[in-house]
Amino acid sequence: MKVAFLFPGQGSQSIGMLRTFIDNSIIRDHMVHASNIIDVDLISLIDKGPKTDLDKTINTQPLLLASSIAIWKLFCSKSSFRPNLMAGHSLGEISALTAAGVFDFSQAVSLVRYRACVMQDSAPLGSGSMAAILGLDIITVENICKKVTSEYEEKFNSSDQNHEEGIRFQDRAIVDIANINTDQQIVISGTELLVEKAMSLCKAAGSKRVLKLQVSGPFHSSLLAEASVKFKERLQSENVQPPSIPVVNNVDVEMPSNTMAVIDSLGRQIMSTVRWSESVRKMMSMGVLVFVECGPGKVLSGLVRKICPKGTIFSLSEKKGFDEAVDFFEENSKRGMFSND
Repeated sequence: MKVAFLFPGQGSQSIGMLRTFIDNSIIRDHMVHASNIIDVDLISLIDKGPKTDLDKTINTQPLLLASSIAIWKLFCSKSSFRPNLMAGHSLGEISALTAAGVFDFSQAVSLVRYRACVMQDSAPLGSGSMAAILGLDIITVENICKKVTSEYEEKFNSSDQNHEEGIRFQDRAIVDIANINTDQQIVISGTELLVEKAMSLCKAAGSKRVLKLQVSGPFHSSLLAEASVKFKERLQSENVQPPSIPVVNNVDVEMPSNTMAVIDSLGRQIMSTVRWSESVRKMMSMGVLVFVECGPGKVLSGLVRKICPKGTIFSLSEKKGFDEAVDFFEENSKRGMFSND
């Protein structure tokens, strides 16, 4: 059988995360090192908050990458097993690439801090929003987004008031598909007013639940085109290595093996749909039966259970699950149960 390690994105952070690991020297050293790079005490932030600071994207992105890589390094110190594939959800893709040797740790922390800054600068606070749509299929949600966007484009093109009805962000009226997490869990993103209009139409179409997300901008929408360009330019100036383990990317559901393709993919990802359910199915089609969430929280574990209900799933977010995973891989490696293809 084959194994994939999965790295979480924003939304997996919480006060108290890593509590069962924080006395481990590998975990603590990584968190201290990341804290020094961004000049924020991440250990104190995890322990005491406040949550408002924990959830600021300029803190959350380096925090989650540092936590995920610290757990990966701890796993590598306890087990000789290495996965066949990796993937990460949004920010988590950079964690996966770091674990695969594309970036070194210090470089990756600085990169995601920069990524967070350009994303925030491209989408001023309050200019856009995101919402989770549960219980509707992708075609229905896509059609609603297209309907809302086209109606407002037509309205604004024929209006002398470019900023009417509260549309202020770059004079643009857009709502896009941000994440396809499962067949029935889709996230939309865009201009505040249009997201709210789309939410209303999704409710009318029979969505089981429509939930406004507590995020600081319209991430993974075309409103972040400027951030996408800036991040790609930064990546082009970096020392980037080919991945030692294949990483399934978010935007194409492919595994780029050369550095230019990796850079192009990560640049586009900021303003593109995270095709998570397709990524998981891609790995399943390649023979993956075991999925390991390597980082804080259990968000990805929950999504994978819905996509691959017969899969074996581990979460390394707490010591108990971590130890169970190490034992599982050591025992089954000795029995020759894993494929190296």
